[in-house]
Amino acid sequence: MISESLAAFSFTLLATTLRARRDSGSQGWSWTAIGLSRVPCPSAACLKRGINAELRRKRLERCCELLHSTDISIPDLAPMIGFRSGDYLRASFKQAYGVTPRKYRLGERKA
Repeated sequence: MISESLAAFSFTLLATTLRARRDSGSQGWSWTAIGLSRVPCPSAACLKRGINAELRRKRLERCCELLHSTDISIPDLAPMIGFRSGDYLRASFKQAYGVTPRKYRLGERKA
């Protein structure tokens, strides 16, 4: 198991790198694009789920925000938040929330 300080440093490095890529207008990202193969995630919840599941969760949270605040189409929204396609976003969204992004946008959310 890695030390907490190393995990915190790695997470900070990842967050800083992703923020810089986002701010520079770069769409999407990959582990290799930021020079890393794997980065430990310091939170206990993230360690249970894994970094990819945590990233998917955060992307879906952002998707919900954008569904509420914009009229951007799902195919256009997908690459903005890090999904390869609108179809993959729809499938991930439905698996996570039980409804499609369109139904979510229209207010047909499951409790």
